[in-house]
Amino acid sequence: MIIIILRIIFIMKTQTNRFEYAAKILLYIIAAFLPIWILPLFPLGAEFGREVTFAVLIIAAAIFWLLSILTRGEIRFFLSPVLWAVLLFFLFTALGALFSTAPFVSAFLAGPVAERLSTIILGLLLFLLFGNVLRTQGEAWGATLLLIAAGALSAIINAIQLFFDASIFTYISSFASESPSFNVIGTVNGLALFYTALLSLILGLLLGKRPKETESSFAQYFLAAASLPFLINLFLINFLTSWIVLLGVSIFLFGFAFKDVRARGGMSDIRYWIALVFVALSIVMIMMRSPIFKSIQIPAEVAPSFRATLGITKQVF
Repeated sequence: MIIIILRIIFIMKTQTNRFEYAAKILLYIIAAFLPIWILPLFPLGAEFGREVTFAVLIIAAAIFWLLSILTRGEIRFFLSPVLWAVLLFFLFTALGALFSTAPFVSAFLAGPVAERLSTIILGLLLFLLFGNVLRTQGEAWGATLLLIAAGALSAIINAIQLFFDASIFTYISSFASESPSFNVIGTVNGLALFYTALLSLILGLLLGKRPKETESSFAQYFLAAASLPFLINLFLINFLTSWIVLLGVSIFLFGFAFKDVRARGGMSDIRYWIALVFVALSIVMIMMRSPIFKSIQIPAEVAPSFRATLGITKQVF
């Protein structure tokens, strides 16, 4: 991972603004350590250690970005339809925290770190930084490469833990849980959705309109190899929502591949068949709700009963 970071720094074009260059380096570090980082020997817990670490990195990157704007004398802000969706999600979360029984607790002290308003604010800030600091396709590809590589390493570690019924993180931090389902992302459901998002990203790069950085044989082999740990974890966890999301992504990519096939007048494009395989696989896994590997201990939250789901829904409303 360190070698990849150094390589990206080496091949990056010389920046006229040192503050912007520093912000880019911090974003690369965040992408590289987001799926695997845990703070060893941190007495306040693994989640709080991650929260403090990434909060410091995100705020520092934001400060460097603002300093680059001040020194350059101009601001460049890229708008995207995704940004409006993120802002809408932030608005609903902020209103939920404001009208909750304990607004301060909901915003800063809620039990699940991912559900805190402060975490959503940091995520929104990180989204803005990635969109406005990494402006070229090559810079975005570098961050994507690091995120996928670190995510694949996380998926390998999680698969080993589930197969051997042991937590590797206990050897890194004495405050990590001994449960084999322990991970630094959050719940097992959240981990499955995180791997689904990375697998969808890989499928988009391989089956969609390819950036020039992914046209090399090394990039294609790397992406194909990195997709295997994610797919294995989806089979091990077998979370229904993950397969539904993957089905939607596969149908979307299948539509693009089918359009290219019709334009070329043949069905020899392998992307068409790969997308079709993922569509069929997702449908089969959605219908197959029993655990594939019954010897692996998966938390009950992964496959809640209909009565439990209905009860949780009533409590939410």
